Amino acid sequence: MNQRSKTKPTMNQESGIKPQESSLWLEDFLPLMRCPDTHQPLRRATAEECAKHGVKAALITEDGARIFIIDDGIPILLPVETT
Repeated sequence: MNQRSKTKPTMNQESGIKPQESSLWLEDFLPLMRCPDTHQPLRRATAEECAKHGVKAALITEDGARIFIIDDGIPILLPVETT
């Protein structure tokens, strides 16, 4: 058994969201992830931010200007298209 399977998911202190088993990898990679548009660091959106945008889980830029949903444990980091 590996180390990860022995540990229980812990609550993200900033967002108050308990990560699902399928998104545990995200916690490891989150410090490396950046917004594809602005290159700002990303963090988990708080429950209030998710409710405001009508999503269950998301990543958000430091300034809160851009939000990226997490769909089935996978962050969708598609840049905003302009026309």
